[in-house]
Formats: sequence, C-alpha cells, structure tokens
Amino acid sequence: MWLIRSSVRRPVLTTVITLILILLGTYSYLHMGVAFLPKMDIPVVMVRAEYEGAGPAETESTLVKPFEDAIARVEGVKTIRGFARDGSGVVVIELENDVDNTQAAMDIATQVRALTLPDGAKDPSIVKFDINARAFMTMVVISDLPTSQVRDITEEQVAKRLTQIFGMATAEVIGGLDRQIHVEVDPLSLKAHDLSITRLGEMIKRSNRNEPAGQIAAGAKEVSLRFTGEVENPSLLGKIPLTLANGSGIALGDLAEIKDTVEEERRLSRFNGKPAVTLDLVARPNANVVALARQVYQELERIEPSLPEGMKLDVIFDNSVYINDAIRNVISDMLMATLLTAVVLYFSLQRFGATLAAVLTLPTSLIATFIVQFLYGFTINMMSSIGLAISVGVLVDNAILVLENIYRYREMGYDAFESAERGSAEIAVAVLASVSTNLGVFIPIAFMGGMLGQMFNEFALTVVFTTLVSLYSAFSLTPMVTAYLGGKVGEPLPLFTRVTTGWWQVFFEELKGLHIALCKKCIRHPLITTIVVVALCFGAFKGLSFIGFNFMPREDEGRINIDIELSSTASLKNTDEVLQSIEDYVKQFEYVRFYRSRVGGGRMSGTNSGSVYVYLTVDKRKRPSVFSIVAEWRNHFASLPDADVAISSASSMGGGGNNKPISISIIGTETGELNRIAEAVMAAMRNTRGVMDVQSDWKMGREEIRFYPNYRRLAKLGLSFGEVATEVNGYLTGYEAGKYREAGEEYDILVKLPRSWTKSVHKMTGVPVRTPVGFLPLDDLMEVRPGTGPTAINREDRQRKVTVDANTGQGISVGEIMRELQPKLDSIELPSGYRLNYGGDIRNINENYGTMLTVLGLAVGITFLMVAGLLESWIFSIIVMATLPLSALGVIPMMLVTNSNFTVFALLGIVMMVGITVNNAIVILDYAEMRRRAGAHYRRAIVEACRTRFRPIFMATFTTLVALVPMMVSSGEGSQLKGPMAIVMTGGLIGGGVLALYIIPMVYNIVWRLRLGK
Repeated sequence: MWLIRSSVRRPVLTTVITLILILLGTYSYLHMGVAFLPKMDIPVVMVRAEYEGAGPAETESTLVKPFEDAIARVEGVKTIRGFARDGSGVVVIELENDVDNTQAAMDIATQVRALTLPDGAKDPSIVKFDINARAFMTMVVISDLPTSQVRDITEEQVAKRLTQIFGMATAEVIGGLDRQIHVEVDPLSLKAHDLSITRLGEMIKRSNRNEPAGQIAAGAKEVSLRFTGEVENPSLLGKIPLTLANGSGIALGDLAEIKDTVEEERRLSRFNGKPAVTLDLVARPNANVVALARQVYQELERIEPSLPEGMKLDVIFDNSVYINDAIRNVISDMLMATLLTAVVLYFSLQRFGATLAAVLTLPTSLIATFIVQFLYGFTINMMSSIGLAISVGVLVDNAILVLENIYRYREMGYDAFESAERGSAEIAVAVLASVSTNLGVFIPIAFMGGMLGQMFNEFALTVVFTTLVSLYSAFSLTPMVTAYLGGKVGEPLPLFTRVTTGWWQVFFEELKGLHIALCKKCIRHPLITTIVVVALCFGAFKGLSFIGFNFMPREDEGRINIDIELSSTASLKNTDEVLQSIEDYVKQFEYVRFYRSRVGGGRMSGTNSGSVYVYLTVDKRKRPSVFSIVAEWRNHFASLPDADVAISSASSMGGGGNNKPISISIIGTETGELNRIAEAVMAAMRNTRGVMDVQSDWKMGREEIRFYPNYRRLAKLGLSFGEVATEVNGYLTGYEAGKYREAGEEYDILVKLPRSWTKSVHKMTGVPVRTPVGFLPLDDLMEVRPGTGPTAINREDRQRKVTVDANTGQGISVGEIMRELQPKLDSIELPSGYRLNYGGDIRNINENYGTMLTVLGLAVGITFLMVAGLLESWIFSIIVMATLPLSALGVIPMMLVTNSNFTVFALLGIVMMVGITVNNAIVILDYAEMRRRAGAHYRRAIVEACRTRFRPIFMATFTTLVALVPMMVSSGEGSQLKGPMAIVMTGGLIGGGVLALYIIPMVYNIVWRLRLGK
C-alpha cells in the first residue's frame, strides 16, 4: 500500500503529520465548550396564558380547549397535553422528531394568536422547550432586609451583571415578593360617590401618565414638548383629582388609601429555615460551563463589595463541579487504560520500541479526534468523553494486528523496512475488516432518531472519528516506528526484560498450547461442542428474568428532592407548617450541608404544595448513599398526616422532583369514571412490591363559592353577566390602573378591596355592584351557592386525563415492577373510550428500547454485509455472525454478578459489542482462507490460523478487556453512565470473543467437509 511504503520510507514527514494532528487537536480541545450532556433539540412547544381569578374549569373551557383545537390543525403535532389551573392554562405540544421545530412553533403561534380570548386573559406566550436550559448554578442571597427589597437588589445589581458574562443565557431570581402600589378602596365609599372600581381604575390610568405634545421651532433649535403627569412618589397618587358623576370633584386620597406594598403572598422561599431569595443561572447551548462558573465566581467577587452591608451571596449548587469531576474521571480512566494497555503490550512484545509503536496510536488518535469534534461543534461532555474512553481498548487492536504481523516477518528473516511494509500490507484486509465492522455498528447509532439519537450522536461519531484516525496511525505511525525503533530479532533480550516478562511468556505459551488442543478437540467432536454451547446459551438466557430494566442508570449526585402535596383546601400557612416540620427533621443529620424550600408559586402548583431541596456532603465516604437516605426518610415521612410526600434523588440526567419513573395516565371523558379507574390503578400499584409514593394528580374537595346569574334581573337592569364578573374580579384580584415608575423600573398600580372585606365570604356576597339604577348588593344580582371543584384539570389528546405516578424502591428496577404490575393493570375493566397511557420511565423504555433494538438489528445487518463483502463469502459471513449469541454467555452472568440492570447505556454496550466480537472470527477466517488458497488442507489451514493468529487475537482481546477495567470498577462521578457499558462489553468479549475461537474452527471444518462432499 502506498501509505505504508511512504510512511516507512519518509519518517520525518510521518512525524510532522502526526505532530500537526496533535497540535491542532490540542488547540481544538482548549477551545471546545464543556457540558454534562450534548445539546439536544427536543421537539416540544409550550403555550401558556394567564387568566387572573379564573378557576380550573373556566381556564379549561376558555383557554385550554380553544388552544388544543387550534393547535390540532398544525402539521407534525404528535401529542397535545393541556393543564388547566387557577388563573392559568398551559398546553404542551410534542412534535414529531422530523419536524422543523422553529417552523412548527411559528405555525402554533399563528393559530393560537388568531383566537379571541375572554376579557381579562393575557396574551398567550409560545416558547420552545429547551432541555439544555437547566440551572448549572444556584446561589442564595442572605440578608436581614425585607425579601421584597432583597429581590429588587438581586435583580438590579446581581442578575443583570451576571447575564452580561459571555455564555450566560439567563439569571432567574426566585423568592421575595414583587413591589406593587395598592389603591385600597371601600366599596361603600365607591357607592357613596357613584363610582365603579373599573371607572376609578381608568381615571387613575388616564391621569398618571406622560404624553408627547409635539415640537416647536425656537430660532435655530427645535424643542420637544411633553406633558409629565406620572407621579414621582406613590403618595402623590392621592392628589389625583377625580370627577364624579354629579360634576363635583374629589381627590383620590380622600376616597382610597394608597399603600406602597408587595403582591399578595402566594409563595414562599427559604434557605436553611430563613426567608431567602435564590438565583438560578442557565448557560447558553455549547457554552463551557466549567469556564463560565469560574467567570461567575470572579464577577461575584466584584459584585459583593457594592451590595448593602450585611448582604451576602453563597453558591449552594454548582453543577460545573460535578461535570468537571465526571469528565476528569473519564479522562483518568482513559489514562489508566492506556497505561495498563502499555504494560500488557510490553509483557507480550518484550520490546520497548514495539510497545511504543503500538501505544503511540492511542494519544495520536484521541487528540486528533478533537479536531473533528471542534469542527462539528461538539462539546466536551459525558457522551463524547465516554466515546473516547471506550475507544482506548479498541484503538490499539489495529496497531497490535499490524505489529504482530510485522514481527512475524522479522522472525522469517526479512529486514526491518521490508518487514514493516510486507507485514502491514498482508494484514491490511483483516484490519480493514475490523474497522469496517466497528463503523458498521456506530453509523446506525450516529443517525438514530429521537431523544436517544441526539444524546448518543456525539458518542457514536466520536468513536467513528477516533477509529478512522487509528486506522491511519496503524498504517503509518506503527510501521514507521517499528521499522526504526523495533529492535533486532534474534538477539538476547536484556536482563530486565527477561525478569519482568519471562513469567508472562511462560503463561502465554501454556495458554497457547491449551488453546490449540481445545481447537482440535472442538474440530474432532462437533456434536459434543454444539450441545455444550447450546446448553450454556440456554442457561444464560434463563438468567435474563433476574435482570431488571431501567431507562437511565441511577447516579448519586448528593441531592434529594422532597415534594409534598396537602389537601386541596390547604392554605399557604398550613402547607408551610408541614414543610417546616420536614426541615426540622432534615437539618438534624450531619451529612446535610444545607437545604432550601419553596411553597407554592409554581406554574403547575398551588398553595397546597411545596418542595424541600436537600444538598448532602460532597464526600461520599462521609455519608450513606443518597438511595439509602431516601429509603430511610421515606419510611419516616410515611407517617406524616394528611400529606402526600414523594422523595427522590435528583440527577443531572433528569428525574427527581415530579418526574417519577412510574407514571400511568387514564384518558377519557367523564371525570367520575376517570377517578374510579385511577383509584383501581392506585390500589394495584400499592399492592406491588417496590412501588413507593403513589399519588394521583386529581384532587377534589376545594371549596368554592359559585355565583349563578339571575338573567331576568340582569336583563331588567341592562347589565351583562360579564360586567358584574369583571367588577367583582377587580375587587378581589385588583384592577390594573397603570404603572408607577421609579429608577427605570415599573410597578403595577392595583385598585382593590381592603383586606377587611376579603376575610369573610358573607361580606363578599354583599359587596355593592354599580348598575344603571344605582348600586345593588351582589347577591341581588346572582344566586350564591357553595360547592367544591378540582384544584386542576389535566388533558391529553383533547380529552381529560388523570395521572397516577410513583417512585421505585431501593434495589428494584422499573422492569421488575412492571412484570408484576402489568397483569394487575390488564385486569382493570376499562369502559369504551377509556384507555391507559404509560409515561415516565415506562414510556421511555417502551419507545427507546425499541429504537435501540432497531439499531441493534441494523448493526447486525450492516456488519453481516460488510463481513460478506470483505471475505467474499455469504456462508462465512453467516458463520461469523452466528458467534454473536455466544456473547450472552458472558454478558448475562457478568450483569448478574455485578447486580446491574439493563439501561440504554447497557444496550448501547450490546450494540457496540456486535462490531468487536466478530473481529476475532474475521481474523481467523481471513488467514485460514489465505492458507487454504495457498494449497493447505482446510483442516490444517484452520488449525494453522488458530495457532498463528492466537497471539494478536489474545493481545487485542486482553488489552481491550484491560482498558475496560477502569471504567467498569470506577466509583467516581459519572461512573453510573459508563459502568454498565463497560460491564456489558467485558462480558461480551469474554463470552462471544473467546468462545468464537473454538466455534469458528469447528464450523469452518464442517462447511468445507460439506462443500467437498466428505
């Protein structure tokens, strides 16, 4: 081959090219972003509109349903989910994977904004969901000042400065109450002055504003005229004159009380038990989170001196530390794997130069891969890093095959240069076959669709890039280094080499003799060999029933989420009292660093729900595992009265909070029937081993006061139901009467009732309402009835739904739970038109495991075709692929021994194994056919192939296994992601890769006997 000859004959050029690759790779590495996961464009759009004062039933009928009907007309919509809450309606749209998200969001916006919304509803917001928009850092602002003032200072002096850092997307301030100007007016006073609350609000709005008045020419200058009516102080609002219906005037301050206050308290935020304001920082896609965090710390040092005395900023969560540690652990595993590989090669080759020739391909291939990653816009993340680490053992295989064949020619008497050229050229087909099968596996992974496709794309392409670079190195750098530094064959080895490697050579020769003997026995006794292998495979596959299934591996990141939900009638104060009892329990543990709490205020939650976020000691050696802590705390909080408590470990991979692994939705039309089925599902879950924190999102019992219109009375008065509702809604939630501006900030001015009126239901029913004939009590115009209603209404595919979800207990997988739960669910009788939909990990497993199995099928098919083309034989390709089931003999026992579950990462390891385990068979068959075509008997040819190729096969397999060991036994950050993959590949190599050495010779012998009719 031209590349081999040129590399051997021009060592300076080969060295220069290698150095250029290393330099460019280093530059690329230093300029790449750092993140935990690759950027994923999840096709989800959210539509949200606020309707102050409306209940779930109203928001469902006036917002959610019209949104759903309009959105259903958009092409590419996969699933529509609606959420009706107090004061807001949300519709979440999941799109098909092949849809242009931006265009779909524009089409959805067009349809939604064409709708006519009820009076009082705000314009809807349409946003694309970004899975990458997670806070990478959370800090708490500690101060003795009122939280409303702390919030303003944080927004102005901290958040705005942090968002100016390059790479920062948003800085969201959480906690504290927004400032508002309240104009509190007694309805009896309004009645006395013949004013409605809406008219009063409009009068304030018209008086408190600035207006341009044009320009005048004053000589050579032009001067602008402007009417400035906005007050400079909230108290000055009281001087605004009001013109009454009888023509008289009155100052606003004589009619109402002006209060510079804050919004109604509907949410609470605490840190370590004290009221606090927190700040969540979100990075831009492809930003270097680790470098960004360093810049944040530097900026905080500049910000803190300018803050009021006593105000302090503390970082309570910094995910960049976990990301940095996780990626450093992968790199550490990679370096350890490289070192172990070098040691094994030195023991086998007994020459430093030969070892160097093989090992040099590793750093060259890995560093050069950064060039392509940089050009493709990849980040340094867990997936791309694992792709590099998993390649270490595979990369050296090509160099080993080339190196071993070169030394075989050296031992045959050829000189160093001719041996390098001939040996490399002869093994080229086997090396190309090995590389082709690897590429045949990873290309389908790289182009896999859906969420997993985006997650694994950088992983697969990284391995593809690295493999291609290693192929170049194997045919250029390895022959060149071997030719010049490979030493002389036949000369006595140095004493140090004989002492350190002698025992290994003895072990290897004994193993080689045993291998040849077993190969001959398998050839002579094909029936017994087949029976033994089939029996072993049958026993291994029986072990599958003892292996669980999860979507993602569990990772101990030292964070725990505790979510509570009380009855629908619970007030903010009641919920807060329960949350404080949880805080009192949590803070007693020494391994709890700090905790923060939130009550109410969420998009999907009310005052009856809250959360406690617990941060544990970073050093895992000084505390129990997060999973055992969760189990202990779950038992304690099970006795908490009148509260549903869900406890879960938080993870950067998702999960925690409300994202429970087991989620089952009942979809239908009638609420009562949905609730009945939900009760049956909950009972089935509670009677299933390992199911914890069973909850339903359907809550009834919220007290309501319902006003039914007296249409005859309203018609006589010439008054509409909407006018009455708007006025009463203004009394309670506040009628917006413009803005008060101060120091560049805007604050709402609300006209509303004093609190003395809102404490009594009976007083509210008698509130006077302005009519054309004067003021009348509300209960004269409406029929007042007490009732109950839901706290929220959820929908899916334009029907109502009730969702039952749960967590899994320690040591049990979702797959194991579903094996027991599914028959119970199947026995529940569903009326016509009702169905169960699975969410959470169940849905992810069903959808994505199917995708992974499809990719596995593609990998097998492509590998089969590549092997057939390389060996120029369909029958030999079938023989090679027949060794794949043998991998189960290693994979299943390995997973049982390590107590591992199947996850998407374990399945990815199985897919990768397809390209690795067939390589041994290809190497043997390639040489056997070469010898047979040279005139050797087919049996002698296959035995000679087993003997000749055993050394490179053993070295390649053993170095790959050794390279996987650091990843398999790692216990640091990110180990739960790479560990399952390494475990599966190790088992597959031991099972399929080793047993193929004995099955292939037997089948090869049988095939040629049948072909020749013997």
